[in-house]
Amino acid sequence: EEGVMDVKTKACEELLQDRVNHKFKSKKVETIMNRLSVAIPEPRDNKSRPAFIPEAALRKRREKMESKMEEDEEEMETSVPKRKSERQIELEQGDDYILDLKKNFDLPDDQKYDVIPETWQGHNIADFIDPDIMEKLEALEKEEEARERSGYYDSDESEEDESYAEIKELAGKIRHKKAMMKADQFLDNTNKPTLNRKSVAKKRERSVGRLQSEFAELGVTGLEVDNPDTHFNRARSSSRARPVKKARMDERSQSAAARSQSGIRDPSQGAKLDKLKKKGDKKTFARMGKAGESDRRIQEKKPKHLFTGKRGIGKTDRR
Repeated sequence: EEGVMDVKTKACEELLQDRVNHKFKSKKVETIMNRLSVAIPEPRDNKSRPAFIPEAALRKRREKMESKMEEDEEEMETSVPKRKSERQIELEQGDDYILDLKKNFDLPDDQKYDVIPETWQGHNIADFIDPDIMEKLEALEKEEEARERSGYYDSDESEEDESYAEIKELAGKIRHKKAMMKADQFLDNTNKPTLNRKSVAKKRERSVGRLQSEFAELGVTGLEVDNPDTHFNRARSSSRARPVKKARMDERSQSAAARSQSGIRDPSQGAKLDKLKKKGDKKTFARMGKAGESDRRIQEKKPKHLFTGKRGIGKTDRR
């Protein structure tokens, strides 16, 4: 088995050289050689021209090499010898190698190969693996006591001032009032207005004065009642209270467009939309088996003359 790869490599090289020689003897070599040009530089004089490296670059390179050597020395002094991998041991021992996973356990040599039970005297062995658990627990308790004495867990919240207390009380009143109104609506079940023939127009209950009195009960004062830009005065704008005659004249002047023409820019766009609609309707009617938009005929799913009587021994497409 020895030397097979050497013979194979030698044979491949000889074969490659033979192919190159054959190519040189062919006519294609002349066409290829015409395209190639080999330049051989010749010295113009005997003067030597070495590469120029600045002094600063040389100094920086020396410092870098010195620092690297110092780091390597420190690493050699403090480094732990590298442990061989199982693959390297396997290659060294060959057929005598046996996989041993217990040899690297952090146990004394006389205890590495002991059989470890899962339970012992009714206890789980995994619960008692850490031998320093009590020392760690004692250290943690001491740390917690020191934190409590130093005020680490004291609350940093500042005392509530008077304005914050008033705002909190007002918010509570508003939430209570809102809950009461919600409960009244649930009990009355007045979601929709119900009017009969005898009912009269209901008087207006909402007003600025009522809003002002309700907010005064909750403790809110200083509403801008006289300001026309507030949201409760904005509803009574001049656009709602314009004269009736002028409003009617505006209604006559604005002629409402047909629904089929609303939203259409020009007649060409309307014609295009109609064409697309007819095309879509045609596909829909063909799929549903309809003659047109007005076709309401319900086809018979099981014609009686085809689904009545005994089945004969002849063809089954006719009864």
